[in-house]
Amino acid sequence: MSIGTKIKSLRNTRGMSQNELAKAIGVSRQAITKWESDAGVPEIESLVRISELFDVNLDSLIKDEVSQYTSLIQYDIDCGKDFEIELIPSRSVIVEGGDSEKVRIEMQSEFISTMDSDIKVGIEDKKRRMSLKMNRKNDLTESKCREELSIYIRLPRRFIGNIELSSDTKELHLRGFETEDFEFDGKAEYITLEDIHGKAEMDVRSDCLFRISDLDGSLEINQMSKSSVLEVPKGLRFRAINDGRKCELKLSDGLESDDKCEDVIELNGMKSTLEVRTWVIEKE
Repeated sequence: MSIGTKIKSLRNTRGMSQNELAKAIGVSRQAITKWESDAGVPEIESLVRISELFDVNLDSLIKDEVSQYTSLIQYDIDCGKDFEIELIPSRSVIVEGGDSEKVRIEMQSEFISTMDSDIKVGIEDKKRRMSLKMNRKNDLTESKCREELSIYIRLPRRFIGNIELSSDTKELHLRGFETEDFEFDGKAEYITLEDIHGKAEMDVRSDCLFRISDLDGSLEINQMSKSSVLEVPKGLRFRAINDGRKCELKLSDGLESDDKCEDVIELNGMKSTLEVRTWVIEKE
């Protein structure tokens, strides 16, 4: 099923016109028509808004087929909390803020039919801190999870304090929340950050392609003997800081550090290289 067909099905199920959907996500009706006729594909910003509007996983919009197997856990909270999240290896991870007061943890796979019995999700809820920890059970292997498992976590935006996330995944997508301190520790080949406000500390133990759609605060990348790329929108203002040992922070495509800017891109660690270059966000 194409992305356009999925969008049309979601819209019809909700009883919305193309005009109503266009207005809800901030694009033109012509853009909706183009997508639903498979004459074009939405940019990631529009896909994010569609997934939030219809409360569906971004993965289920992007992938050719909806995952055959899913496992869903929801947990109500009613106050601000720091979140400590420890995940098992996976193909992709999405962590986003949402308007609901429920913590939503969804696992998807086309082949792992035993997620409910083979993956344990432990939740420890204290007054101001919640711990979410995944463990594999029985014969479920790390390699199988890394190839076939997708994890989607939605946290109540209004209750997010600090976030600590550990993961080993191919893709990590972060979007739609504000936090004084977000910390990632693990491996990822591709990381996106969208609509993230505050400080993001990325301790990534692999070469990585980072992509950000905006910057409101600081992005601190800490690596040891790695070579990575950070793609930023054209025209983004930021102050570049190289605070690592024997590290190289390269600005390409005519980018320059603005020493007066409060938003910061910082490289830490040792013997690592980070190239910052531009990418263009196309508007529908």
